[in-house]
Amino acid sequence: QIAQTYCPHNLSLSRATEHLDAWLNHKRLSKVGIGVMAYGADVVIEGIEDQDMLLLMHPLSGEAEIGTSNGPVYCDTGVASVVDTGDLRRMQWSASCTQRVVQISNSVLDDHA
Repeated sequence: QIAQTYCPHNLSLSRATEHLDAWLNHKRLSKVGIGVMAYGADVVIEGIEDQDMLLLMHPLSGEAEIGTSNGPVYCDTGVASVVDTGDLRRMQWSASCTQRVVQISNSVLDDHA
């Protein structure tokens, strides 16, 4: 469900002994979406497909490393990231990471900015 809501991607567990306990609460408002989500395990996310949108990712708990074409951004409850899906390369989320994710279509920005 997460890959269908945001961007198709490949997900792997960082440790084979962990179990995925993913959940997502998401609402789409035309070309903007807002959600809260977690994987419940240390995960690595790769092969992220460009969906022509910006993602604002803000951990409400835990931490995440957001790998972009310009290098990594280390996020926690005090640091959010804003990244174009075309620049996303790899992400790592801690098991305790719950993030608020806002997605904004680039066309909305082009039309209104």
